Amino acid sequence: MKNNKKLKILLSAFACHPNKGSESGIGWNWLKEIAKYNDVWILFNKQGQEKAVIEKIAKLPYKNNIHPISIKLDKKYEKKIKIMYFFGNLFFGIPNNFIYHISSIYWQKKAYKVSRKIIKKEKIDLIHHVTYASWQPPSYLWKLNKPFFLGPISGAQKTPKEGYPFLTFRGKISEFIRTISFVILWNLWYSPKNTIKKAKIVFVGNKETEKKIRKIRKKNQIILLNDVGIKKISKKKIILKPKNKINLLWAGLIIPRKNFGLLLESLKRIPKEIKWKLNVAGEGPLLYYWKNKTKRYNLNKNISFLSQIDYSKMDKQYKEADIFVFPSMREATGTVLVEAMSYGLPIISLNLHGARIVLNNNCAILISKKNKKQMIEDFSNAIIKLAQNPELRKKMGEAGIKRAEKYFLWEKRGERMNRLYHKVLKK
Repeated sequence: MKNNKKLKILLSAFACHPNKGSESGIGWNWLKEIAKYNDVWILFNKQGQEKAVIEKIAKLPYKNNIHPISIKLDKKYEKKIKIMYFFGNLFFGIPNNFIYHISSIYWQKKAYKVSRKIIKKEKIDLIHHVTYASWQPPSYLWKLNKPFFLGPISGAQKTPKEGYPFLTFRGKISEFIRTISFVILWNLWYSPKNTIKKAKIVFVGNKETEKKIRKIRKKNQIILLNDVGIKKISKKKIILKPKNKINLLWAGLIIPRKNFGLLLESLKRIPKEIKWKLNVAGEGPLLYYWKNKTKRYNLNKNISFLSQIDYSKMDKQYKEADIFVFPSMREATGTVLVEAMSYGLPIISLNLHGARIVLNNNCAILISKKNKKQMIEDFSNAIIKLAQNPELRKKMGEAGIKRAEKYFLWEKRGERMNRLYHKVLKK
């Protein structure tokens, strides 16, 4: 059933950029799809985003449906954030994304003040908070007495104890502090939980977050909906390549939780008759650490560290790859998983968090977590299995394309969200 009535929607997207992935891409794509059917007042962080957002909106055929409102942090808050970044980099366990969360909190408070004026001027039908896509920081827009949608959000996932042996000393400290911080904040910080309680619907990105939120929402509506999507399915033709000759692809930040160590240990076990190459698209604080490890393991001839590749230029990497490897120990969802599926790549992943929602056994080999030795052996055996079975790679790749097309196209996600808006407002 198609809803022809245009709603007036206030969309909160702190992170919103048309040419980036992750949080910024999520914010932009929700805006782009929701605005096809409705008038949208979009609130977004001005810093580093305003020019790209405004220019891209101007090129959309339904640009008149979008009313961009960029919000800049007050100078006193900007100064505090700069100080936090400076001192945060001096200590273990204080990652930049944690400080980014704090920046978002300051921004949310200002967004609330700006939104009060919009509500008075426009007959807004509903409010939807989409980024930051985490249960914290809180949104304050539920106070505006309009139907309030929250998410998809995540954040309850944590690195399992079985994953700690793969982490560096610094990584162990960082993940431990994050886990402890979650327990403390969840039990003592009232504002995010109040945001969750007051929403008409909460969308959650993984089962770990769903389990936590159900404890405070009880019978109130919660919908399991991952926070990532794709714009289109790749036109790459899946070709049966020779047996025992494969190109592997890794894409993402090179940080502790991404668990590059598991992949490296697994590759050490690959028999000599299998000719393999690994492209690593990404950078991060552990880049040089793993480069040195790669040399020590005598794998540097097989592994190319490509550094950070522009989001718009990843097409080449996906098309040249035969298998996508995803050993991450903690992931809300994983945008790269959906992208890899859309290119017809079979995936090897740990059976954790968002990966459990995005993937299934038809398009991926999912590795369980029991102990370090088992995970290394299973991951390595999965690579060997796919290397020796071109037909299986093709079959899994085709299944991934079908799954991506059915569940993860942004266009279909926008249609579904629009139906939900109308359904809630009719009640």
